[in-house]
Amino acid sequence: MKLRLLVRAWRVFALASLVLIVSCISPPLAPRGPTPGVPHLTVMTYNISQDGWNDATTVTAIGASDADIVGLQEVSAAWVPVIKQRYAAQYAFMLFSPREDYGGLAFLSKYPLEDRGVLPYGVDYHPSWFVMADTPGGRVQVMQVHLRSFTDGDSNALSNVIDMESDHVAELEHFMSKTDPQIPTLVLGDFNENPKGQAVRRLESRGFRNALPLYRPGQYTWQARSVAGLLDSCIDHIMFDDSFEPLSAWTDRSGGSDHLPVLASLELPKAAAGPL
Repeated sequence: MKLRLLVRAWRVFALASLVLIVSCISPPLAPRGPTPGVPHLTVMTYNISQDGWNDATTVTAIGASDADIVGLQEVSAAWVPVIKQRYAAQYAFMLFSPREDYGGLAFLSKYPLEDRGVLPYGVDYHPSWFVMADTPGGRVQVMQVHLRSFTDGDSNALSNVIDMESDHVAELEHFMSKTDPQIPTLVLGDFNENPKGQAVRRLESRGFRNALPLYRPGQYTWQARSVAGLLDSCIDHIMFDDSFEPLSAWTDRSGGSDHLPVLASLELPKAAAGPL
């Protein structure tokens, strides 16, 4: 009898806990179309894999969604002519900062870009790249990041793993110090951490929101070669400040990279800064 009562009590407790957990999880937002007359844009981040320049599916994935502004990570020198040849007609504005240590970056845009500089950090870290985009809604500043992986860093292997997320915060604080808080801001790229990571949360504490989890919570952006996808993770993010209103966010399940293209459609309902 006591065992039966204990089992029943445990079931009640488990059910109550499940209800509490579910009640604390916000349902995903429903995608919607743009508000008539309100400027909007689509942005994409994609880690294309440094050695993937000769993979036709990855090359195609870069422009398949026709995003207005594209940030690419792991851009090597071999990637540059491939992208220029394929996308010169689709993207009038291109910037490249290739590297051979997985830290190369690129921007493709339908709108004019002002290069505010590639920003280094530390010795064994990837740089970020800061640009201004002259969009139909006014100036938008875009910070593209590729925060360090667990194999990088300035310490020994164990410390690099333990300190990875705190290092991400330090990287991000350094990069964001170059931005103007009065101008609408996007931060996008390969964060090498999930939506609960310290760098993501630091941006959220500043009023930024993470586009993909708003619409597709639990969606992975990085595919590990593991059994049943157990190591797949969401480490690529598009984060936006309160100058924007989200319309939708999704991944494009294409390309040969271990990362997926991540896209977000956003409105600029507030008055943005003037043209460049």
